[in-house]
Amino acid sequence: MVNFFRILDSERHIAFCPMNFVADIYMGCPHACWYCYAPSYTERRKFDPSFQRFRNFRRRFKSGSDFEKIELAIKEGKVKGTSAVEQELYVSTAIKHRHPLRIGSVSDPFGLPLESQFEDTYRILEILISNNYPFVVCTKSPLVATPRYVNLLKSANGNAGVQISLISLNEDLLGYLETRPGGATPSARSRLEALKKVVGRGHFHHMQNPAYDSTSYRVWYG
Repeated sequence: MVNFFRILDSERHIAFCPMNFVADIYMGCPHACWYCYAPSYTERRKFDPSFQRFRNFRRRFKSGSDFEKIELAIKEGKVKGTSAVEQELYVSTAIKHRHPLRIGSVSDPFGLPLESQFEDTYRILEILISNNYPFVVCTKSPLVATPRYVNLLKSANGNAGVQISLISLNEDLLGYLETRPGGATPSARSRLEALKKVVGRGHFHHMQNPAYDSTSYRVWYG
């Protein structure tokens, strides 16, 4: 069982992520953001133990058959083994109606070093694009802006979006809020440079969350 697709099923979840059909290609996260809600949500422990376990960034997909299950779900709506049993009906309905999939709900799909080593995200995006399925990837990683990924996203014919998350342009503030012993998050400068590279033919959107003074930049390829 891959347990890949999820439907966010509460107002609390929707507040954090308005796109409620989500998936995470990896488990855990390589970043070190103090403000992140994901460790407590995924690990269900006190914050410090949750955070340390969450930093154990690891692969979800173990074999080629796992990717085949995802393709079968996207292509034919056969979702058994790709989500929690109690959510299978809702996931199947979301796919049937081509509800956009948000990739990167509680883990960065372009997190290093795993994505550069295994390219699991690249394989999933290939599946979605080959089946004309709409999606948005949410990341803090400049890896999304490398030519290999930009070219792949451009081939999606308007069905792909990129969201780059950035809470501040102040590097000193980021150094405090997004750095912990043994880990750090890409700089504001590197994320802005990534944004410049991915804009290309996309349509630029700007969004703000005033509660956190956070900004995310979303680019749609069309």
